[in-house]
Amino acid sequence: MRAILILCLSFAAFGCLERPHLDLGEPVWFVADESFYLGCDNDPAGYMACYAVRNHLIHQGVNEWFEYFPEANRPVALILWPEENVPNGAANELIRLKIEKGACDKPDDPHPACYRWSQDSRGRNRPPEIIFDHPDAINPSMVAHEFGHALGRDDNDVPEWQYSVMSYTRPFYVAPVDIDLLCALHPEVECPPHVWCVDVDDLCRCPSDSVEDGMAKFGAGLIVCR
Repeated sequence: MRAILILCLSFAAFGCLERPHLDLGEPVWFVADESFYLGCDNDPAGYMACYAVRNHLIHQGVNEWFEYFPEANRPVALILWPEENVPNGAANELIRLKIEKGACDKPDDPHPACYRWSQDSRGRNRPPEIIFDHPDAINPSMVAHEFGHALGRDDNDVPEWQYSVMSYTRPFYVAPVDIDLLCALHPEVECPPHVWCVDVDDLCRCPSDSVEDGMAKFGAGLIVCR
């Protein structure tokens, strides 16, 4: 549930590594590492059913962000495996999906998932990664949180009371405030109508909603302005 940056070495030849930027006007490509389907061989439902479920969980988490956008200008994300299926000239860097036990942990600080980007020993950028500690950690909220890091968001970059998916301790779901910040980070995409977030009593609502309707929608996690 955190973003991990492997800091670049301060050699003049390398320069400092910045978080990869996604252009949401172009497809976002996920490439599943072989480890992402770990355990599917032994799934009682069969390998292909397990494969489909894990891909679906990724799409659910990503769609928590993208379903706010009207269908006509909704960003697109695709999962491919193996990497050779990614078309040449893709505008966005690939995001690898992996399962790697303990990859997100620090001593006495275990984490079920993380987003990581780094350079190799020659100063070349590695593809960014969303890593899960084990298959059970792959769920829509966790995916939405880690994908939020790929979109440029940080943990707890809004007050806890706004119930942002980027909460470090309670990542519920993508809230309207998350979309407002996403739009500030990604001017290349046409954003949905503005959502009002005023204070803890008002919470969030679409401009056309009454306070009562807004609070009811917010409580149900259904605020989508058209």
